[in-house]
Amino acid sequence: MRRLSTEDIRVKRVTTHGFEGAEEAAALAEALRRRRRRPKWLRPAAIWGRRLGVLALVGGAGWWLWSSGTAGAAADGAHDFAVIQAGHLGLAVKEIYLEGRYETKPGQVLGAMAVDQGTPMLALDLDQMRLRLEQLPWVERASIERRWPDTLYVRIRERQAAALWQVGDGHILVDRKGALIEGVDVGRFAYLPVVVGDDAPQLVAQLLDLVETAPDLADRFVAGVRVGGRRWDVHLKDGVVVRLPARGAVEAWKRLAEVERDHGILEKAITSVDLRIAGQFAVRLTDAAALTERMKPEVKRPPGAAATGPGLDA
Repeated sequence: MRRLSTEDIRVKRVTTHGFEGAEEAAALAEALRRRRRRPKWLRPAAIWGRRLGVLALVGGAGWWLWSSGTAGAAADGAHDFAVIQAGHLGLAVKEIYLEGRYETKPGQVLGAMAVDQGTPMLALDLDQMRLRLEQLPWVERASIERRWPDTLYVRIRERQAAALWQVGDGHILVDRKGALIEGVDVGRFAYLPVVVGDDAPQLVAQLLDLVETAPDLADRFVAGVRVGGRRWDVHLKDGVVVRLPARGAVEAWKRLAEVERDHGILEKAITSVDLRIAGQFAVRLTDAAALTERMKPEVKRPPGAAATGPGLDA
C-alpha cells in the first residue's frame, strides 16, 4: 500500500479563468489512463456480483443487528468485517478526481486527505477529510464523495482574493468575507487594493461595496484606511486622500463623484478631500498650489467647496 501521489489525481477544468498548469493536468490525465490490469478469468460480471454481494451483506447485517438490539455490541466488528471484505474485492481507493482547483496545489489536497492507495473505500472518514481540506489556505468549502468501485470525487470551492491587508511591513490576502488567506505569496496580487486597520479585513465587503457605487472613482481606488474604528480614509491613485464620514459615507462618496464629473476637482493640485461634515466640501491644496492661490484674486469654486492650505485643518 502506498501513499497516493499527484499522478493519481484527475483534474477537472470547470473554467479557464485563473487556471494554471494545463500541461500538468494533461500529463496527470494521461498517467491515470493506465488502469490496473485484471486477470482474464476474473470477469467484470463476476467482480460486480461479488461486490454487490458484500454491499448487500453489510446492509443486511446492519438491519439485523439493529432489529435484534445487539447493534452496540457488534457494530465495530461488522464494520471491520465489511471493510476487509470490500478491500479484498477491489473496493479500495485507486484514484482521486479533483474539481474546482485553481490556486490549491494537488499535493496540498493529497496531504490534507492523507489517504493511501489501496485503502478500503469503507474505511475512509470523509467528514474528517473534508475538515482537513477546509483548513487549507485557499479552500472555502469542500465535499468528498465515494465513486464506486475505486474513486474519490473531491470538489472544492476556493476563496476569491479581494484585498491585501497591511500588517506591519507585510500583507495578507483577504477575501470579500474577511477570511484571511495566509501562507501565500502575495507578489502577484499587487493589483488588489490595500486595507489598513485592525478591523479592516471584516469590513472589506463594506468598503468595496461603497467604492463601487461610483464606478468612475472606483477606477482610482487603491487603498482604504480605517480611522478610529469608525470611518474610512480612501486613497486614490493620484495620491489624493478622501476622508469619508462615519455616517452617510455612501452619499458623501457619490457627491464627490458628481463634483468630479462637473468640475474635475481631482485633476487639481490637491492632496485631500474632506467630506466628514455633512453639507461641506473641503479640499487641501498642495504647498505650491496654496502659495499660488494666496497670490491670486478670489476665484469661483464649486458650490459648498472651500479651499484649505497647509496649516489649516482639513
